[in-house]
Amino acid sequence: MTAKNQLHVSASGQTLCQAVSLQPLLTSPTMTAKWETALKQIGQQQRTPNNFLGQIQKFVQKLIDEVPDQLGQSTTMQQQINGQKDYEAKQQAAANLGQCPVCQQGQIVDKGKFYGCTNYKADQSCQFTLPKKWSSKTLTPTIVTTLLTKGTTAKLKGFKSKKTGKSFQAKLQLKNGKLAFDFGKQ
Repeated sequence: MTAKNQLHVSASGQTLCQAVSLQPLLTSPTMTAKWETALKQIGQQQRTPNNFLGQIQKFVQKLIDEVPDQLGQSTTMQQQINGQKDYEAKQQAAANLGQCPVCQQGQIVDKGKFYGCTNYKADQSCQFTLPKKWSSKTLTPTIVTTLLTKGTTAKLKGFKSKKTGKSFQAKLQLKNGKLAFDFGKQ
């Protein structure tokens, strides 16, 4: 993961690094030297590429067979994996802002430039979206969650008229699956 031109190891990456440390052959300079020797032999036609790839395939299969058991036997790794699963579940729950008011099946999530339904790729595609800005006001995840759960918001400040440029206050509401102002009793 990168942030401001800096590299940071994600929680999944940390788990992977710890898992790799359980299998010393993966980080062994001896193994690297053997592979380099084998590649040099291929270059000198003393060994076939298929022979080398066959050995690599056996090595990978051995890892696939052994590593899950090694992970299961390591309480530290189990704690790390369980912690990662919990973290990912919390992130997913936080990303869901509420149920889609149109299809009633998908969740509304932050899509970067807008909020949209997770069912947009389903057989019965849902195209419901909400903008991140509405009349110059940023619609925060909290505002969107309130809108999705209650169908309306409290009176919000900071809207600007496109015609006059003046600021105004209004409630937002979802009306027939569309975002609209509610200037009624405030």
